[in-house]
Amino acid sequence: MNAERPQSDATIRSRRTLRQVQALNVGEGALTHLLDAKLAPPRPPPGFVVRPRVSGMFEAAAACPLTVVSAGPGWGKTLAAAAWAASGPTAGKLAWVSLDEGDSDPRLFWSYVLAALRLSGAVPPENDLAELVPGPAVDEEMIRRILYGISQLPEPVVLVLDDFHNIHDADVLSGVATLLRYELPQRRLVLITRMDPVLSLHKLRLSGELTEIRAADLAFSPAEATAMLEQLGVSVDAVRLAQLLGHTEGWAAGLRLAALTLQVDPSGSQLAEYAADDGVVADYLADQVFLAQPPPLRDFLLRTSILERVSGELADAVSGGEPGGHQYLERLARANAFVVGLRGVGHWYRYHPMLRGMLQHRLSTEQSVTVPLLHRRAALWFAAHDHPVEATRHAVSAGDWALLSELLVTRVVARLVSVERQALGRVLDKLPLLTVKIRPRCTCAGPRAAWP
Repeated sequence: MNAERPQSDATIRSRRTLRQVQALNVGEGALTHLLDAKLAPPRPPPGFVVRPRVSGMFEAAAACPLTVVSAGPGWGKTLAAAAWAASGPTAGKLAWVSLDEGDSDPRLFWSYVLAALRLSGAVPPENDLAELVPGPAVDEEMIRRILYGISQLPEPVVLVLDDFHNIHDADVLSGVATLLRYELPQRRLVLITRMDPVLSLHKLRLSGELTEIRAADLAFSPAEATAMLEQLGVSVDAVRLAQLLGHTEGWAAGLRLAALTLQVDPSGSQLAEYAADDGVVADYLADQVFLAQPPPLRDFLLRTSILERVSGELADAVSGGEPGGHQYLERLARANAFVVGLRGVGHWYRYHPMLRGMLQHRLSTEQSVTVPLLHRRAALWFAAHDHPVEATRHAVSAGDWALLSELLVTRVVARLVSVERQALGRVLDKLPLLTVKIRPRCTCAGPRAAWP
């Protein structure tokens, strides 16, 4: 009788993985395809530009116990991580899990994590993780066994959990928190997420054991944007490139969508309107950002889109005195919903130009009658807080000439010799020559006549 051919380590690991997840009552054929899709980094699409700068950030971060890659949709988080993974990370064996909404279940989640660890080649046959199978209830004892198995690995392993924002189950999150609570030199965890994870990360952040990669880090530089556009068959000059980066702020999806516009219009004549009403961009942002929010937050975004910068107090005023603006802004910023906190100016925020353009266009078509009222409320708030330039600008946008006249007399005239003179002039120069009543028995020429 012929001797049985020795099996390779990879074959043994694959069969163990199949047996592990087959406990979830999935057929072997379907399971194989499912594992192929979930336990391997995705392939970059045609035209993808590998950016050594970004891959270097991932390589350096992977040497830390925890890396959080947190940015909104379309910033290229997953593909940047996949490009780094394809380059052959040196921080340890690579284990990858692509998470879906259905994976927010303790048994499924930990089954895929264990399967990924085994397929990475980091788990020797004698390690407990080689045969560990989560039961119907994943309890603390199971988490401790996983911790112990990781602590006994002969080398580090980099575990990438992509789309971690799909995980909402409290038991799963508690298990991940336990995994991070103990110092394990072998454990190097990378969480790729659209919003900051609901985990207590302060200790790791203070101790320097947490690396964060955010939208600003993933934003395309001028050279990287040029390389992407050229890869997609589009060439732009320095002026149009600066215009495009001003609209997109380096947002990967925005640049790719711009390339579609430029393929149809190589002259770039449509770029000036690209941020505000480009249908493809508006549809993407509406689907991925706006409609993903609950109705109260959608209304909040629409109302406050008239503002170049917004605080909680200002948002409440524009909303007619409804409270909750500060909480809404914090929530949107944490969710990476293209809302960014401004450093050094208190609790102020701004919206990404392309999101703001989409929101303003939607507001003007769906709630056009409310737009002047929103601008009037903003003008009154800025006037009360001694910001005459912004107050004047919103009064003009509201078409409220009586309010504008009052502002000219009570706020603007005193600033004609101040550093704000030029800014006020730019606002007033946009107005037609008007004659408006300020108060009974007193009229004056309109804005142009009032401006020297």
